[in-house]
Amino acid sequence: MRNNAQLILKDLWKNPESRKGLVEATKMQEFVRFVMFLINDTTWCLGEARSTMMDLMSLTKKLETRDFESDENEANVKERLRRSGGQTRSLLQLAHENLNMFGYLTA
Repeated sequence: MRNNAQLILKDLWKNPESRKGLVEATKMQEFVRFVMFLINDTTWCLGEARSTMMDLMSLTKKLETRDFESDENEANVKERLRRSGGQTRSLLQLAHENLNMFGYLTA
């Protein structure tokens, strides 16, 4: 849903008439709340991405040293590594898009 909102705002920004409406909206109190939400969301995404990167490092080390827990095996660790990698990528992409939104909303 977040990504959809970003895509809509990006397309609205491209249209000169819609851009005027967005600029007018920046003068409202709701816009400040929106920006605060965007800042919080970006911070959350970056924090979660950092956590998943730590998981990636730990799982990679497990694979390299073959130091598995009693209930783990190589296939499980590889699957967790794949999922963590995908989650990290998604979180960083979302944070990047949030930062891009700041760029065109403050231009």
